[in-house]
Amino acid sequence: MSKILKVDEDKLLKLFTEWHVDEETDTVEAMDYANRLLARIKDECSADMVVKEPDGLHAKRRVAADRAFENFDFEVNVEAFNGWEISAGGCLWTRAVFLENDVVGEPSLKETFVVIFEPNNDVIEDTRSE
Repeated sequence: MSKILKVDEDKLLKLFTEWHVDEETDTVEAMDYANRLLARIKDECSADMVVKEPDGLHAKRRVAADRAFENFDFEVNVEAFNGWEISAGGCLWTRAVFLENDVVGEPSLKETFVVIFEPNNDVIEDTRSE
């Protein structure tokens, strides 16, 4: 008898990435591996896996944060990014972003994309990359 596995996709990607990073593997390569692994899990286990969808305010904030991220001008190509990390009672959302380096042969540049929400709603106060 099989069980249904409920997962948070962002947490799963972060976990796969952390497992795969070592002295020989950079974070961008690990994130690519994590995305491929998640896609394979979805393909092979689709009948047994349900991706947990957040509800209420959290879901609205996720949509707003994703939209802000997609529309943000990083001025260079985004090579990879991690899932959201949420703190400050859900008002502060951050994610690691790996940007294309202009220097050939050098690793990606890591920045943190920040979204700050007004308390108790999904209105964004500020977005920035640092």
